[in-house]
Amino acid sequence: MGKKCLECAKCQQIKGWRVAREAYSVLWPILINNKAVTLELSENQIQSLLDVTEEMTSIICGAEESGMNIAEYAEYIIGKADECRARLEGNP
Repeated sequence: MGKKCLECAKCQQIKGWRVAREAYSVLWPILINNKAVTLELSENQIQSLLDVTEEMTSIICGAEESGMNIAEYAEYIIGKADECRARLEGNP
C-alpha cells in the first residue's frame, strides 16, 4: 500500500509541475507585455525582457527532459537565475 501511495504522489507531483509549466509559459509573456505598456519601456528594454523570458521558459520547460533529480535541477535553476540577473544588471 505504501509503495502505491508514493507512486500516486509522484504522479500527482509531475502533473502539478506540468500545469505550472504551462501556466508560466502562457502567463509570463502576457505579464511582460502589460508591464512594458504600463512602464512605457523602450523597444530595447522590451526585447531584453522577452529574451530573458524565452530563456527562463526553456529552463522551466526543460525540467522534465533533464534527467536530473530535484536537488540537482534546483541548483541548475538557481545558477541560471543568477546568470539572468547578472545579464539584466549589465554584468555579462
